Amino acid sequence: MVSGLSLPDVNREDSPFAVSSPSSILNGSCCRPTPDPASEHGLLPNPVQQLFGGDVELRQLRCGVSCDAGGRASNDDRHILFSTAVAGRPRCTVVAVLDGHHAHHVAAAVRDELPRAFVAAQAAARDLAAALSSAVRALDEHVHGLYAAGAVSTGGTTLLAHVLSDGVLYTANVGDCKGMLSVRGAGEALNTCHNPDVPGERARFADAGVAVSADFILASDINVCRSIGDWDLGSPLKWRDEAGRPRGPLVGDAEVTVRALDGRDEFLVVGSDGLWDYYSPESSVVSDARRALRAFHNDPQACADWLVKQTLLRQRAVLHSGTPGDNITVAVVSLRPLPQLPRHSSSRLNLRAALPEDGRASPPSAHT
Repeated sequence: MVSGLSLPDVNREDSPFAVSSPSSILNGSCCRPTPDPASEHGLLPNPVQQLFGGDVELRQLRCGVSCDAGGRASNDDRHILFSTAVAGRPRCTVVAVLDGHHAHHVAAAVRDELPRAFVAAQAAARDLAAALSSAVRALDEHVHGLYAAGAVSTGGTTLLAHVLSDGVLYTANVGDCKGMLSVRGAGEALNTCHNPDVPGERARFADAGVAVSADFILASDINVCRSIGDWDLGSPLKWRDEAGRPRGPLVGDAEVTVRALDGRDEFLVVGSDGLWDYYSPESSVVSDARRALRAFHNDPQACADWLVKQTLLRQRAVLHSGTPGDNITVAVVSLRPLPQLPRHSSSRLNLRAALPEDGRASPPSAHT
C-alpha cells in the first residue's frame, strides 16, 4: 500500500521525458519521485497543489492508491500518476490503472512508457482527446516492438487513463478497468468496459468470424475485447499483415471520452476489475467512498486503503476457502475537500463515532 508520494513532472530538465521549453512546474518547484516498492514506480501525489482554469478550479487535487494481490501468488496490476506541461498547452495530470494478464511484464512496460508516449502525442496532436488516442496506439506499437525483440513473449494489459486539464476530464479506456465520478454523491460512470457482452465489441468479433459469449472469446484465454499487447495470440485475434498493419478484432485502440468538470464534481474512484467484480453495485462504491473520505478527513489514501479492505472482505465472502480472488488496485482522486457534516445533528450521525479507534477497518456508517 502506498501513501505520501510526490508527483513527478515529466518535463523537468533531468527527466527522460522532457520536452523543449516546458512551462513552470507545480508552484514553481520540481516535485521529485519517491521510490515505491509496491508499484515499482513511485508516482503518487499526496498532496498535489494545482490550479486548473476554466469553469472549475481544482486547488487541492490529491490522490491515494492502494493495491492487493487478492489472494493470488502475484499482483499483475500496475498504476502511475504524473504531470506534464507541453509549451503552449495547459498542464495535465494523468492517473492510470493497468490490469496485466499472463504476468506483469506488459503492464509494467506500458506503465513505464506511458509518460513518454503521452508527452510526444500531446506535442503533436491537435487536442488532448486526439493525443490520448495517439498515445495508446503508440503504446501498443511499443509492446509489439518488445515482442519482436524477444523482450516479451506473452501477455497483455488493459489500461484506463484519466487526464485532468484546464477544468476538463479526459478518459481513455482499453479493456475492463473502470472509473466512477462522484457528482454530489451520485455515481457517474466514466467509461464502458470492453467485455464480450457489449454489443459493439461482440459485433466486431462476429464480423471477423470469431465466436464469443458473455465471458468467453474463442481461441483465447482472456475475457476482454480490447487490450494492449497479446500479440502472441496471432490470427484470428491479433496479428500483423505483410505490410505491418495490425489485424484482428482484438484491438488496442482506446475509447476516449471528454467531460467538463464543474462545482458538483467531488472525486474519482478508479479501479481494476478486482474492485468492481466484487464490490457492487457500482453506486455503493461511490457512496461508501464518500462517507469514508469524510470520516478520514478528506484523506484519499485512507479511503483507497479502506476500499481495498472492504473488497477483500467481499472476495472472501463469496469464494471457497483457498480459492484465489483477483488483484485489486484502487485510486481515489479528490478534486476538492468534502465539507464535514455537523458533529452534533438530530438527523445525521457523527462519522467518527462509527469508526474503530484506528479509523480504517470498519465501514463508515453515516448519511451522505
